[in-house]
Amino acid sequence: MKLNPLKARRAGQPWLATAVTLVVLALAYVSGQLLADWVPREYETYETPPVWPQLTPGAPAVIITVLLAVWSLSRQTMDRARARWVPAPTATELAALPVKDREELLIQRQQARTQWISGTGVLLSVAFTAFGLIYTALTLEATREVQTTDRYTKNIEQLGSAKLDVRLGAIYALERLGRDSPRDHDTIYDVLTTFVREHGPELKAKPPAKPATDIQAALTVIGRGTAEPYYLPLNADLGEIRVPGANLVHSNLIASDLRLADLSGADLTNANLSETNLSETDLSETDLKGADLRGVRGMTPDQIRRVAVTDKTTRF
Repeated sequence: MKLNPLKARRAGQPWLATAVTLVVLALAYVSGQLLADWVPREYETYETPPVWPQLTPGAPAVIITVLLAVWSLSRQTMDRARARWVPAPTATELAALPVKDREELLIQRQQARTQWISGTGVLLSVAFTAFGLIYTALTLEATREVQTTDRYTKNIEQLGSAKLDVRLGAIYALERLGRDSPRDHDTIYDVLTTFVREHGPELKAKPPAKPATDIQAALTVIGRGTAEPYYLPLNADLGEIRVPGANLVHSNLIASDLRLADLSGADLTNANLSETNLSETDLSETDLKGADLRGVRGMTPDQIRRVAVTDKTTRF
């Protein structure tokens, strides 16, 4: 008498295969989502994310594909094991079996147990790897946050230095930090606009013909801070700044607040000033050739033309 393992077990516990499949897919989904969700948070200040960060949200698909491939291989192993698995025979059945068949039965049961353990080990390894990836990503994220905070704190301290070269280094370091950490981008540029407002000449004092070197550097960084095609407008708060003669060529100052600002004699050729607030802004002899002034508030096109330098390329 030879037992038929397929008839003995029939479907070979299909509920177990289904349950394991669901667990593997759940792990793939959770780990993939955790990895993908960090990218939108990193680039939440982008209107349209650049090409290279779009590769990272593809991680869930890659992880799921790998896990399904591993699961397929392990499932084949378990199917083979189930096909050879023979339930424990009764005493009567054992007595009826010849010695050779008894030995074969013992070998089949041992092989099935070994293959089952091997398949389970593969699944556990996959789960361990998935959790390891999550832990590594969390650790890297925490480390990056600490480094960003340290850089920011150091740059702010340097911005208050009495040495010009140190202040200049801090300004350009903050610009680099704003690009490396886009979610801190607006906060960093708020610091720079505050620096321009607070370190310019006092209201009662006569402003110099040109801004101080560090003030000009901050203005340059602010003006190109939104130049990247994926950044949203900063809506820079530059109200009441006194920077006659400033170089703001090609500056992107969309929707900025320039109320009561002194921009007399400044070079704003090809600058984007659309939607800016120009209430009581001093634009005497300001070069606005090629500038975009569509939607400005506080001054009419005729008022601007009377005091500033415009031409046919100036857009109103």
